[in-house]
Order: sequence, then C-alpha cells, then structure tokens
Amino acid sequence: MTFREKIDWLTIMVITLAFVWYALVYPWSLRGVSALAAQGGLLLVVAELVRLASQVAAYRTGE
Repeated sequence: MTFREKIDWLTIMVITLAFVWYALVYPWSLRGVSALAAQGGLLLVVAELVRLASQVAAYRTGE
C-alpha cells in the first residue's frame, strides 16, 4: 500500500469517527425530524467538499 493510499484510509477513518462522535453527542431530543434531515444533508455536503478538496490536493502534488 502506498503512502497516498494510507493517507486516504486514515482520512476516511477520521471523517467516519467524526460523524459517529457527532451523532452520539448531539442533543437529538431538542430537534424534530425535519431538522434531523437538514443536519444529515449538511453533513453529506461537508463530506463531499472534504473529498473533493483531498482530490484537488492530490492532483496538485502529482499523486
């Protein structure tokens, strides 16, 4: 496994752990279902932006 692949897997694990932590500590009882859907949608957008940024960074460094 190349260094780039190791960094990719590490990034995936960190993002996954961040989502799990967020879901465990968020006070869900204060929010309704529509707010929950909005939060999930925002998390997906942030995850996609992180993925695109990592691809751009990899392209710029030539990997």
